[in-house]
Amino acid sequence: MATNKLQLLSAGEIAQKMPILRKTRDRYTGAEKALLVPVIPVGPRSISMQIFHFLFCFSLLTSSFDLALVVNVGGTVRASQVALLVVCFGGMIVMQQKLRFISPIGFPALVVWGIVQTLFLPFSSFLIKGVTYNIWLWYNIVALACVVQLYYRSGYTYSLVRFYVGSFGAIAVFGLYQFVAPLTGLPAFLVTQFWLPHLARINGFSYEPSYFATYMLLGWVTLLHLLIARVEGFSSSTWKVIFAIETIALVLSSSRTAWLFMSLEAALRIIPVVSSALLLQLKRLSVGKWRVNRWQLLVFPLGILMFMVIPRIDMILRDYNLLFLLSGTGLQGTTAHSVDDRAGAFSDTLQVFRENPFIGRSLGGVSPSIAALHGFHPQTMEESKEYEGLSVFAEVLASSGLIGIIPFLIFLYQTTVFPRKLGKLFRKDAFGQMLLALCRAMTYGWLILQLNQNILRPYVWLHLTIICVVAANLEFAKRSMQMQPMLWNVKPACDMTLSPES
Repeated sequence: MATNKLQLLSAGEIAQKMPILRKTRDRYTGAEKALLVPVIPVGPRSISMQIFHFLFCFSLLTSSFDLALVVNVGGTVRASQVALLVVCFGGMIVMQQKLRFISPIGFPALVVWGIVQTLFLPFSSFLIKGVTYNIWLWYNIVALACVVQLYYRSGYTYSLVRFYVGSFGAIAVFGLYQFVAPLTGLPAFLVTQFWLPHLARINGFSYEPSYFATYMLLGWVTLLHLLIARVEGFSSSTWKVIFAIETIALVLSSSRTAWLFMSLEAALRIIPVVSSALLLQLKRLSVGKWRVNRWQLLVFPLGILMFMVIPRIDMILRDYNLLFLLSGTGLQGTTAHSVDDRAGAFSDTLQVFRENPFIGRSLGGVSPSIAALHGFHPQTMEESKEYEGLSVFAEVLASSGLIGIIPFLIFLYQTTVFPRKLGKLFRKDAFGQMLLALCRAMTYGWLILQLNQNILRPYVWLHLTIICVVAANLEFAKRSMQMQPMLWNVKPACDMTLSPES
C-alpha cells in the first residue's frame, strides 16, 4: 500500500520530498537565512516573475529587429537587448535568494572563449569596435546564464517554448504584409529590396532578406519537428497554419540560401518515409498483398512530375521571364555579384587568419583587419561594416586563433550533440522533443550562418539560451530519475520541470 501511495505522487511532489537535491531552510546558518530574505520575491506565482517572463518573451519576439525599436549610440542598441538586461537582473535575484548557480551546458567552455576574445583585444587595429563587440559578447554570455537561473524549475519553461515557437509566426505575418502591400498600393513598411517595381523581397524587421531568412529558419525547422513528432501542445490546426505562413514567408523572401536549406530539410524528412513506403510495398508485392492507399496515389504522381520538371527548370524560368530569381548567383547567365561578394569576403576572412594563425584579432578586429588587406583603415563603425567577414566559423577562427578556437568548438559540441542525447533519453516526453527540435534548428542555424552575418546576432544567442533552459530542466529530471527510479513508472519525466521549486 505504501508503494502505491508513492507512485501516485506527482513528479513535482517527489522533487520536493528529496532532501538530497536541495537544502532545506533549517540547514542554513543565521547569516545565510538573512541572505535568503527576498528583497524582490521571484517565486513562480509572484508578479515580479510574471514581469520578467513578459520581458523575456518581448525580447524573443523582437530579437530580429534591426530597423525598428533600435537606437544608434555609436553602435546599435535594440529594445530586445534592453528588455533582456532587466531579465538578467531577475536571474541575479534568483541566485541571491537560492544561493546556487546552475551552470548551463557548455558554459565553462563559453567563458574560456570569452576570456580569449578579451585577451586578444589589444591586437584589434580598431580598438573601439573591438571593445564594443567584446562587451556584447560578454553581455550575451551573462544573459544566457541569468536566464537559465530564472527559468530553472520555474514552471514557465513549457509556456516559454510555446511562445518562442509562435513568435516566428507573428514575424512571418508582418513579412507577408510587406509582400502584399506594394502590390495593392498600401505603404510598404521597412521593405529594403525589390525584385521588380511593386514586387518586394520580404525582410521583416531585418536589414535584408538573407538576415530575415536566417532568423526564420530557426523557427521553421523547430516547428516542423514538433509537428512531425506530434508533440503535445503543438498538434492543433493553429500550429499547422502558423507553419504554412512561415513557409510562404520564407519562400517569398527569395533568399536562395533559405530555399537551399528548406529543400535539404524536406529531403531529409521525406526520403526516409518514401523509401520505407517503397520497401513495404515491395515486400507486400512479393507475397501477393500489394495495395495502394490514397496518400500513395498523391505522392507517386507528384514524384513523377518532379522528375519531369527539374530537368526543364531553366527553360521554364526563361519562358516565364523568371530569371531575375537567379540574379546574383551567376546561374543561367545572370550576374554573380552575390556569389562573388561572399566568396571574396570568405577569402579575406581566411587570409586574416593565415597572417596570424595563433594570435587572434578578437571579434571586433576581424573587419578592420580585412579592411587593412585592401589598404584602408576605418575610423568609424559604419566604415568598418563595409569590410565584414563571412562565415561565422571563419570569423571565430580569425578572431581566436588555432588555440583560442578550441573552447568555442567544445561549446559548439556541448550545445548541439549533448542536448540531442539528452533529448533522445526523454524522446517520449514533450520536453525531450522540444530539445531535439531546438537542437536540429540550431544545426541549420550554424549552417546558414556560414553564408552571412556574424556570430553576435541576438536571436542566435537567444536560441542557444532556450536550448540551455530546456536542457537544464531535463538534467534535473534525469538526476531525480536516477535517484528515485521506483517513482518514475507513472508520471513522465518532464513533469519535474513543470513543478515550481518550493
